[in-house]
Amino acid sequence: MKDAYKHPIRQKSEDELKTLKTFITKLLEYKKKVKLHKTYVKGIGSAIEYNEEPRIYSKYNVATVVTGRLSCASYSVGPAQKKGVSFHTLPRTVDDSVNIRKLMTADDGNVFLAADFSQAELRVLAQCCKDKNLIKAFNSGQDLHSFTASLIYNKPIPEITKLERQIAKSVSFLIVYGGGPGKLSLQINKPLSYCKNIFKEYQNSFPDVFKWMAYVHKYVRKHGYAVSLFGRRRNLPNVNSPVRALQFRALRQGMNFVIQSSASDMMLHSIKRLQDSITDQKVTDMSLLATVHDSVEAQCNSKNLEEKINLMHSSLTDMSDLKGLYGLDLVVPFEVDIEVGTSFGNVIEAEVENGKVHNLKELLQHVENC
Repeated sequence: MKDAYKHPIRQKSEDELKTLKTFITKLLEYKKKVKLHKTYVKGIGSAIEYNEEPRIYSKYNVATVVTGRLSCASYSVGPAQKKGVSFHTLPRTVDDSVNIRKLMTADDGNVFLAADFSQAELRVLAQCCKDKNLIKAFNSGQDLHSFTASLIYNKPIPEITKLERQIAKSVSFLIVYGGGPGKLSLQINKPLSYCKNIFKEYQNSFPDVFKWMAYVHKYVRKHGYAVSLFGRRRNLPNVNSPVRALQFRALRQGMNFVIQSSASDMMLHSIKRLQDSITDQKVTDMSLLATVHDSVEAQCNSKNLEEKINLMHSSLTDMSDLKGLYGLDLVVPFEVDIEVGTSFGNVIEAEVENGKVHNLKELLQHVENC
């Protein structure tokens, strides 16, 4: 056609496209730093000025997210009307030169303990579907994504490449969030046929994952709602919509709800268990500060640091009480990684095993140097 539309990008030369890509990359970096400065640097500064003390506060909401997760706002209500920032959106890093979390420092003589649940949602998936290979991966202590890749590509774990591990990781999380081969193709820039084969191999390796997904879809269609492991319910009326797109969205939301809500309630129970342990054992120089998604942050005096790390680790990972409360007999362990430091942006991981912190000397040296 003589007057056919010509896409402006396709008319560019290779050099022009490279220049355009560089410009867009720099523009996105600039926008990130502008947001960082406006939201956090200026926000923290104005909060300190308003509160008349070098502290920031956050408000946690317990009934605003459908999955039951806590949400976090940038202020704290109450008699004092404190200002602050939202810990949930606090970025780890923007680039190598900017780490906003280093502004958050512990009180003199104290350290931060940050415990992060490892692969919480994938462990919940294993708990829900009882797939033998998924359970084996977690109980054997092997790296889950390397284990998954070895099954998908039919290769020994030592021969798995970084790219193959990354693809296996992407597939695992796409399953949790309701994605498919098309989404994977966009993420890893591979042909759709290749990604369909990857999903087929994943299904062959973890058949009970897909059987459980089919069960959840059938349950949601029949009842119009989804139920988590803890009995929390989410109504999904659109599952009966005449619009197929809305039906599929409701089914995806139902499966996602079961996993995210269950992981959230496990997290909330663990936080309460930790607080109870601190109170019962009269650890007066340790207190909980914040929770961010699948992590909980505490502050404590650096004295008897190993005991406090072990207290945190055992309180968060010993979930035997859930059997009595909810009839949950866990088939996989729920592990946490604990980091230690004098600021949120300068921490190192504690190597905890059987009540022993193997790198305690390194942790104490790190705290002293900070």
